[in-house]
Amino acid sequence: MTLFSSSGLEILSERERDVYDGLIKGKGNLEIANVLGLHQSTISVYKSRLFKKLNINSLVDLIRYDNHFKNK
Repeated sequence: MTLFSSSGLEILSERERDVYDGLIKGKGNLEIANVLGLHQSTISVYKSRLFKKLNINSLVDLIRYDNHFKNK
């Protein structure tokens, strides 16, 4: 079972997962945008959507969420 399927991340779109991965790796919106070939504002939209879908409010919460499932 992959992290995505065991953690509820399957509800995220492919782009939202790309943004999730970048954020977890410590990249900022601009760096993620450059890697994905998107605008920084687009990354902000994806970030907001994934936060809402995962019911989290901050980057710290996102890291805690990720760590919780990696340590299971």
